[in-house]
This record gives sequence, C-alpha cells and structure tokens, in this order.
Amino acid sequence: MAYNLYQAFVEAKNKVYQDLYQTTAAKATLPWLIAEVERTRELMGDDFWPCGLEKNRKTLEAAI
Repeated sequence: MAYNLYQAFVEAKNKVYQDLYQTTAAKATLPWLIAEVERTRELMGDDFWPCGLEKNRKTLEAAI
C-alpha cells in the first residue's frame, strides 16, 4: 500500500511538471511562469520536487 501511494504521488508530480508548460489556461497567475520554470530547472534540475528518501538524503541531512 505504501508503494502504491508513493507511485501515485510520483505520477501526480510528473503531471504537474507537464502542466506547467500548458499555456492555454495558466495554472498560476504568473505572467512569466514558463521563464521561471525554465530558470528553476536550470538551477535545480528537471526533478525539482524529488520524491523518496535517497533523492532527498542530502537535504534531510543538512536539515538535521
């Protein structure tokens, strides 16, 4: 069950990443949304909302 929940979150995250580039109906009222998404991807990589312990280990260790 935990794995299925994790997979659901990963799928939802991937859909959000795709939807950020949808310009017919903006998901946010930020006129420079695409530019900001591109800037964020350049800075943080394609997966800027990583899921899972290993992908977040460095951040979690820094927080602890």
